[in-house]
Amino acid sequence: MAEFFQNVFNKDFHGTIYGVGETESPRNWTMGANIGRSTNSVVHWAGPGVTGGRYNLTGKTTLTVKFARQSHPNAFFAIAVDVTATASAAGSVSIREIVTDLNADSMFSTLMTASVIDGPNEVKDATHGFADGGGVAKQIDITGKVPGEFYVLNSSAEEVLKFNKKAPIKELLTFFKRHSWDVDGTAVEPAATGPRPLIWLDISDANAQVPLTTAGIVSPWTRQDDYQLLKGSVPEYQFIKNTYSGADHTVQVSYNAGAVAGDAAIKTTMVYVSNKMTESTTVPHILETGDLVTP
Repeated sequence: MAEFFQNVFNKDFHGTIYGVGETESPRNWTMGANIGRSTNSVVHWAGPGVTGGRYNLTGKTTLTVKFARQSHPNAFFAIAVDVTATASAAGSVSIREIVTDLNADSMFSTLMTASVIDGPNEVKDATHGFADGGGVAKQIDITGKVPGEFYVLNSSAEEVLKFNKKAPIKELLTFFKRHSWDVDGTAVEPAATGPRPLIWLDISDANAQVPLTTAGIVSPWTRQDDYQLLKGSVPEYQFIKNTYSGADHTVQVSYNAGAVAGDAAIKTTMVYVSNKMTESTTVPHILETGDLVTP
């Protein structure tokens, strides 16, 4: 079964499978970069949810940033900050109070700095105005101080603040779990080597369901089978439908895995005389529903 993945970083992901990626359509294994951030900074994209440009973080008080130093790119560690500490109530928190709490954390302030910056009008809430309560759109900006990678974890305060709102989500082959972290920041396949540029969104995990819903992918989060994602573009994987007349193998239709009715296939017809094949012809064929087989 295919899986949902999210790219929270600002680099495109280009994947291949078992050396055959060069022969398939790149759109299947490519995921664009997170356009809501830069290499060294992330900003929040939520409009205010409480009158006066404030946020309701009741029960969602912690913002967690995962950071990996440049020398150890796969060794992310968590920096968890209570971003409601300065506010008088968790149900009404301003972005300036959030920034104050982030910068007050010693580990956070050693590696990053938070600030309030001017933002686009899209962070305006139609009902409650701008995220700073004034006439100019504002965003929280988190910028790295030292070389490394970081991203905001999909949990708690992120459910409201939405630093990852513009991080793309896409269905990819299960194979790519080896290049991913789970939504809680743990390597999905620890024995696998190489970079992990993706977040695996396990649909059974409540923290994964939030970004899926934000992206407009709603329950029940129906996924395709891996072979369906191949879309008939990888000839190394073949499906074959055989037809027999008695003991005689009379017709064979072969096609690339994931092809559907209307796609191209190959049809071989065999003629028998006294149970011996005397003729065989192979011709182009357009797949029909009755030709299709499933694993």
